[in-house]
Amino acid sequence: MLVITGMKQIKKIAITGSIATGKSTVTKMIRDAGYSVINSDAVSREITSKGSVGLNRIILEFGEDYLTDNGELNRSKLGELIFSDLDQRNKLNSILHPLIINEIKNKINNSKEEIIFIDIPLYFEIKEELDKLGLFFDEVVIVYSNKSIQLKRLIKRDSINEHSAKLKISSQMSVNKKKKLADYVIDNNGSLSDLKEEVDTYLNKLRGFK
Repeated sequence: MLVITGMKQIKKIAITGSIATGKSTVTKMIRDAGYSVINSDAVSREITSKGSVGLNRIILEFGEDYLTDNGELNRSKLGELIFSDLDQRNKLNSILHPLIINEIKNKINNSKEEIIFIDIPLYFEIKEELDKLGLFFDEVVIVYSNKSIQLKRLIKRDSINEHSAKLKISSQMSVNKKKKLADYVIDNNGSLSDLKEEVDTYLNKLRGFK
């Protein structure tokens, strides 16, 4: 769905993937090509900053134990809680997702760009919430790596063992399932130069080049 701001239409493209598939590298390449990218993780940090409504709601629900000494959110401590407890994770998501989605919508509405990419790591996992709150996309692009490569990258990136890496990967929807649901796939099973070529091919298609 194209968002119309005044007389201008804005094309919204969701960029998603799974952990350690290379989404951050792809979004950097897209930014370097001159496109605007809204990062949902950065928005999450904005709406949970010190003194924010988001942080106040978290503390009301989870307690002041999840504040640092200087009154900021203790992200690592809260992360440990929600990673190991699905109910607590769902509780946190019910607080944050509406705030994040509404702030993304505000950023889109205030944009002067004709095309905006929105980096949403868990797009397919939260699609129902996105739809419910009126954030729709014209296209969904996934950054894809096969599971063995994903596992190796995650072990190296986070300096963790194979068991821990598999737990992290299994906490998300299968990347192969996401691949089937996406409108376009950027393959990241090769080298960095291979990935750059994949991104350039996609952006040329977006611009209407053959």
